[in-house]
Amino acid sequence: MASHDIYGQCILQAAVSVLGGLDHLILNHATVTGYFLWDGSQGQLGTVERTLDVNFLSFVHLSSHALPYLKESNGSIAVINSNGGKYEKNIILYYIRHYELLLG
Repeated sequence: MASHDIYGQCILQAAVSVLGGLDHLILNHATVTGYFLWDGSQGQLGTVERTLDVNFLSFVHLSSHALPYLKESNGSIAVINSNGGKYEKNIILYYIRHYELLLG
């Protein structure tokens, strides 16, 4: 998780330095994991961790670092994501759960 803090801060500082501020933050992350039936193996647990890391935790970290700049500019955050979070499919259950975290 510390890497998200470091990378998030670096990315946002670079953007603010180049652009002179931040009006909007567009979050559109993805990771390719493939589809498989869940069996709870260590490999699958690692896949879940990577998926949550890219598709959820990085959103939280980048949004948190961007918030002071967005408050200053009265800016906004847009999240672009898959429609997968709206469907119940056991084969991609691990993948779509993080969208429920974002969409509610």
